[in-house]
Amino acid sequence: MRYAVLLLAFLSVNPLMQAAIRKARPTQKERTAKITAPTQQEVFQKRVEQQIETLKEDVYNRATWKKLEEVRQQADDTEGRMRVVMFSAAGIGFVLGCAVTFIFARRMGGSDEALKIT
Repeated sequence: MRYAVLLLAFLSVNPLMQAAIRKARPTQKERTAKITAPTQQEVFQKRVEQQIETLKEDVYNRATWKKLEEVRQQADDTEGRMRVVMFSAAGIGFVLGCAVTFIFARRMGGSDEALKIT
């Protein structure tokens, strides 16, 4: 029962406190912005900044494109090497497999000849 009373008291006090805090704060006034026409210097400076940004982006894109081409070339070279290595490994594996199979076939075949009835 005590906890219910404390909970109800807390809920009844809390909204009042929030309202008091809101009233204590002064409302913010909107500042009026002064609208002025840009001077020739500002227009020139903005234009120069835009051109510099365009040049930076162009240089970055060209450098990135060149690096991308280098990476593609390296990837093609690596791909060619990997194909040669894979085909070589496959050939060596095939030859070794055939040799091992031939050796086991000879061993197993030798005992069969002794059991033949002539």
